[in-house]
Amino acid sequence: MLEGDESRQWEQHIASNNHRLATITLQLTDAAGFMTGCRELISWCNDPRAFNAHFENHLLDALQAVYDNASKEGFSTELGAQLVALCHQQRKHLSKEAALRIGRWHEHFRRQKRNAKKKQRREEENAERLR
Repeated sequence: MLEGDESRQWEQHIASNNHRLATITLQLTDAAGFMTGCRELISWCNDPRAFNAHFENHLLDALQAVYDNASKEGFSTELGAQLVALCHQQRKHLSKEAALRIGRWHEHFRRQKRNAKKKQRREEENAERLR
């Protein structure tokens, strides 16, 4: 009987976490909830148990929402990049396909940050020349 109870508890644990991930994913599509959702996911992803096959699809859905929205007005590219970088560090615990997607998102945020720094330097140089 104990095995059945443990199995039921595990199934409830999986369902509860997946439901929470789905709720966070919805938050991530709204500028008002984006930062809260990212922070919660950062906290959640600090635990290696988050990178479990049972949660993978819902986690990827949430990360896709981060990727899709982070650079929009009122959202946070920096927080999105931080979350994706954290997941990039743990990608070995996920399927190959999931690891590849996270790798692409990570590279996108790295390039975006690098380009923003280049643009800022150019603007500073132009401002210096005008003085």
